[in-house]
Amino acid sequence: ISSADNPCTHNQFLVWQGGEISDFELTLKFRVEGSEKANSGIQVRSEVEADGHVKGYQVDIADPKAPYLAAVYDEKGRKMLADRGERTVINEDGSMNSTPLDGRGADAALAKYVAGEWADYRIRFVANKLQVFLNGVQTAEVIDHQEAEREISGILALQLHSGPPMTVQFKDLQLTRLAGQ
Repeated sequence: ISSADNPCTHNQFLVWQGGEISDFELTLKFRVEGSEKANSGIQVRSEVEADGHVKGYQVDIADPKAPYLAAVYDEKGRKMLADRGERTVINEDGSMNSTPLDGRGADAALAKYVAGEWADYRIRFVANKLQVFLNGVQTAEVIDHQEAEREISGILALQLHSGPPMTVQFKDLQLTRLAGQ
């Protein structure tokens, strides 16, 4: 929670202390309340820097009017990897090819999302393929072939982004490790 009296002046992270994860599926419910600029995220296969900031893959949480809700970002790295409604293939040289996901994924997910109410995320990351599902509908996919920049394992963290007053809540988190971890 951040407020006018207690603002969040730099990103804050709640880091899971269960060790690094590689191949996994994470399901959870989240809710964000505040202005249209309220912003949060879920860091996966990420790294904690010495100052406590977490960098790496991030599945974004925001108001439905924000273009980055249910998208994939690389915090302190390559920036936006897949906008909502996109499948992005990152080539070995770092170039990115983005195409629309099949079907009405992003539109269908937004139709079920109500700002300030609980929403469901399912995040699946196997080998170099990250998939994001909002309320049961796939909204983004990243296939990362850039070995120099990608992470095959890392930490899990929940983010409160700096900015205007907001409340971000998470519940019913369930992490399932895949592929014999």
